[in-house]
Amino acid sequence: MALQGGVYQALLTALLFIYVFFAAVLVAGVRRKLRARLQGRVGPPVWQPILDFLKLLFKKPTAPSLANPVYVSAAVIALLASLAAAALVPFTRQHPLCFAGDIVAFFILLFAGEAVLVVGGLASGNPYSWLSGMRAMLIMMVRELLLAGALLLLYASTQKLSLVEALPAVPPAVAVPLALFFVAFALVLSMSTLFSAPVAETEVLEGYFIEYSGPLLAMAELSHWLLAYAPLALASSLFLAAAGALGLSWLAAAAHLLMLAAFSAVLAVLDAAFARLRIWGAMKLAAALLGALLALGAALLALKVGA
Repeated sequence: MALQGGVYQALLTALLFIYVFFAAVLVAGVRRKLRARLQGRVGPPVWQPILDFLKLLFKKPTAPSLANPVYVSAAVIALLASLAAAALVPFTRQHPLCFAGDIVAFFILLFAGEAVLVVGGLASGNPYSWLSGMRAMLIMMVRELLLAGALLLLYASTQKLSLVEALPAVPPAVAVPLALFFVAFALVLSMSTLFSAPVAETEVLEGYFIEYSGPLLAMAELSHWLLAYAPLALASSLFLAAAGALGLSWLAAAAHLLMLAAFSAVLAVLDAAFARLRIWGAMKLAAALLGALLALGAALLALKVGA
């Protein structure tokens, strides 16, 4: 029986990683496609990120002469960290990777996923990577501080350190601003349009991705998609939990995907409607937007609205 249980858990975990991969690609593909249509372009197909990933995976890798070993290992470590962070987000009660303290692990892994990519870019020796990395770190400091506040609010409203236990226990009045916080967090983290100063093509070319190529670029891009997926997945799970639909097994997975597609559409509209901000403007907007949603959730919790 123990062996059968272990095999079942291993199968569930494998299916979870497959789901996370395709969901992250779906988020990236839908967002790119809708942004193109809103801008009057045909745009790439929704599955284009998969084609890009496979094409890069089989290309010959290159490395700049000034790069050190951190440059190569960073893409691998970032992929592992971002995949683990994305896989920790539950969308059913039967989540195979839940454990006490996974809220803390989620914060650490989400931070590490991008931080390691930035360090890898800095290790390439390219001056554009340095400039891009410095910009990314400035936004990261604002963003991650407020993320810590949001996860503390999640804990304060439930007194639970496991996501699969905390999400169903969040009062609906707190779950909504928290979910909107994570949608806004995904907008800031994905560095698209409004918050694209770290990777602005006309200023720093491809940012800290500039020297990556072949399989290393494939891993870096997939890491970025997974990092953008993780907060959107958490926002979707919060809405499902508020609606009492987190325990519907495979139906919850379908609802989760639909909500991810809807959030991707919202982000695509914002991408198409607004231009890039300068780095200081991006930092101020990130702090104001995320801070306001966090303050709203904290105020509703303090007033015990919907408790």
